[in-house]
Amino acid sequence: MKKTRKAHLWIGLITSVFLLMEAITGLVLSEPWLVGQQGHGEGEGHRSAMMGSSFADGGSTAPAASTGESSFQKPNFKEGGPVASLYGTIRGLHEGKLGGANIKWVIDIAALSMIFLTVSGIYLSLKILLAQRKVKRRKLQAALE
Repeated sequence: MKKTRKAHLWIGLITSVFLLMEAITGLVLSEPWLVGQQGHGEGEGHRSAMMGSSFADGGSTAPAASTGESSFQKPNFKEGGPVASLYGTIRGLHEGKLGGANIKWVIDIAALSMIFLTVSGIYLSLKILLAQRKVKRRKLQAALE
């Protein structure tokens, strides 16, 4: 049990750093005004133009060499198929859309919650590690005396 707790502590601590990066970068990509890129609510047309057509539409986006955009190729799903529908739904959720509803605020709250939980988890993990270090030092000093 002690080894399991130790493994859980270290795996959680290491993984939480990456989760924190994901949450922060996702929030910044969702709300670029947070870092001064553009005003709140501006540039939505530019954003959808950069992303091209939806994954669910079955189209493939060719690389835009002149604009410097990535050469990411969209999967070529058959239009209307179950995989295309699922993929379109997943992409919509990632963009803050569920059906016709704009749920971007829910995604933002989830990102902020993940940031809070990750930072507090890192803090608590470090607090545990420092307490364990103090106990080891006290035991070592007691053994030397």
